[in-house]
Amino acid sequence: MVPRLMIFVAAQLLVALFTVDGACDETKDYFPVKVNSQTDINWDVKYFNTYKEVKYYQSANRNQPEVTYKYVLVQEGCDRPTVDGDGLRYDYTQFKNISVPIKSAVLATSELTYLEILNERDSVQGLQGVYTSSPCVNKQIVEGKILNVNSFGGVSCKSIDPAVTFHYGAFGGTSCDVNTTNIYVGNIYEEKLIQQLEWVKYFALFYNKEEAVGTYVVETESAMSCIQSTANAHVATRQEQGISPSRKNVLWATPMYADNANTWSTIGTCPNYYCDAVIRAGGNIVNDLAEVKALSQQVKNENGNQITAIGGDSDQTVTLASEHSFVIGSMVMFFKNSFSSEIFYVKNFGDKTLELADKDGGLVSFGTCKTGGAFGGAPFADCKINKPVTSADLLSAGVSIDLVMAAPLYSFSEATVQTCQTFWNSLPSDWNAMKTKSVYDFGKAVQPNGGLDWYASRYALPDIVVEDMANILYPDLKLKGEKPNKWYQNVFTEGACQNEVPPSPEEITNNQKALAAQCTNPSAPFTSSRNTHCDPSSSPSPAPTASPSQAPTFSVDDVVLEVSQAITLENPLDTMALKTEFESDFKTAQASALKIDITSIINFSITPSTRRNVRILLTSTVSVAYTIKIVASDTVNAASLTTALESPDTMAAVVDSLSSNYKGISAAKPSVSNLSPTFSPTAIPPGAKSSGMSARMASPILASLPLLLLLVWGF
Repeated sequence: MVPRLMIFVAAQLLVALFTVDGACDETKDYFPVKVNSQTDINWDVKYFNTYKEVKYYQSANRNQPEVTYKYVLVQEGCDRPTVDGDGLRYDYTQFKNISVPIKSAVLATSELTYLEILNERDSVQGLQGVYTSSPCVNKQIVEGKILNVNSFGGVSCKSIDPAVTFHYGAFGGTSCDVNTTNIYVGNIYEEKLIQQLEWVKYFALFYNKEEAVGTYVVETESAMSCIQSTANAHVATRQEQGISPSRKNVLWATPMYADNANTWSTIGTCPNYYCDAVIRAGGNIVNDLAEVKALSQQVKNENGNQITAIGGDSDQTVTLASEHSFVIGSMVMFFKNSFSSEIFYVKNFGDKTLELADKDGGLVSFGTCKTGGAFGGAPFADCKINKPVTSADLLSAGVSIDLVMAAPLYSFSEATVQTCQTFWNSLPSDWNAMKTKSVYDFGKAVQPNGGLDWYASRYALPDIVVEDMANILYPDLKLKGEKPNKWYQNVFTEGACQNEVPPSPEEITNNQKALAAQCTNPSAPFTSSRNTHCDPSSSPSPAPTASPSQAPTFSVDDVVLEVSQAITLENPLDTMALKTEFESDFKTAQASALKIDITSIINFSITPSTRRNVRILLTSTVSVAYTIKIVASDTVNAASLTTALESPDTMAAVVDSLSSNYKGISAAKPSVSNLSPTFSPTAIPPGAKSSGMSARMASPILASLPLLLLLVWGF
């Protein structure tokens, strides 16, 4: 009897200890590491034991009742759920069922870097246009592992038959086989750099790579904060030294290179990712000034930007929504859709009408314009008419411009190079940007065919976007040392304006092979090849020092202060996303004002202190609380730091720094408590792992403990 029992127990023990996961266990959490968007982004996720429910919103407004795209990501080997977490039956005519982790995909180059971060290059079977600046992806292309899909004579997506197609409309929605699931992506629509970065989490959901992506996001956000803190401290130093301007003004715009009147077809609008980049790099974005906005207001017609004329002699007049003043013969940009635009000339105009002509003076007949459908169904305003702005307009508006960032020249010929050079040489001589030749475009990093890497990899590399901007704004800061900018180039010395021509087909092939040869270790994590520049632990921001007449200084571990303060805002911080953003902005502003490293401000919390009727007063007060602990390089005593925190000058500097993003902000005098020298954090950092036995290994052993005891008893 005992031997049989021993055999039975031993068998159960072996099963418990060594069984490989096979059949789905619905009681098991297959996704122990979870991610969520920390910003107001267009997607969210809910986790369950065997599946994830992902929703991609057509609009950033989460209060919209209708959601555009829904996915149920089911762990491989498990059945798709029939009801959701609320007990409601899933409607799989609306939800798309996807087995994860996915094994193969087709995508556009603007999404490729996210997959490289996840170390999932091998899952890529096709790209829309096989041109990328990534060495290891080029290696796969040269080896025939990644194919060109539906672009420039590429293969059909149906012939590849991937598991999923990531896209924002470039593949026409259903261009792949009916068995392929189209996953919509909206990273290009996000208005802030961190929002674009956080789309890497969205891709991680489909590969079960949540744990891998967390570190990358944290490190990238930390690098951005470090750059911003360093740049702002540098601006403060320039101000103290009387350097003018202490904070430089940036214009972001698209030139009309073919125009001799120095005209800009588009003046960028804020909020937008480039406005975010300029501010984080320590600059001012003039695009957001009221006088610039007034110059570049878009001309709209009565039908919600939709022109309904369908040609014919009587259908050549655009009806406008309001009165606009034009100059006969001046150029306007007529946008048929988000991809296509044409230059026309004002033939005639009335109070609310506009007649446009071609360059020969012939009236233009408009075709029917439609809204929606492009970029995966996201709505956009078709048939817009831009009233271009000239440099003279900006000059007459009294706008000071220290640096110009422009879209690069695309059309290459001897004539276009000449017009390009003429355009830049015709900028107003009164602009500091012209005096210092601080005029740049983002065409430096190119793909093998001469295409711009700016439209591909920058979405996942926001820290380098900011770093490049800080580097050209304040060259004396030398933030990148001797390393060149990744994307930005000076139009007076580099780029198409300097006769750089696109490569020939033979050169494209050679360029691709040369890039592929640079990939020496395809399996190496993407993050290991990234440049690291701004180190938070060695930020060049000057720290206040104690003079001999001050009280004796404490050691760095002793200087610990707990601070609480009331902040009044015009609009309340209702969501976690807004709180997270405010925390980052506040910490950066406070660190800059105190001239201490941002990593010294920890344990930050924000809670409503008083809440008023926002419909009436449009204000709210929140209470912020945080701990300051000086890092090892600082030597300041608690008394002097308390004085600095309570100083009206410090509070004014913080409010001034935040006022560009938060309207009606004011700050009360903070309450400061000295905790020195008792600071001794004991919390385990998020993501920290025990050095002992893993839970996965321990669980079957603990579960088998009664069997072990029984086995011992049998002996």
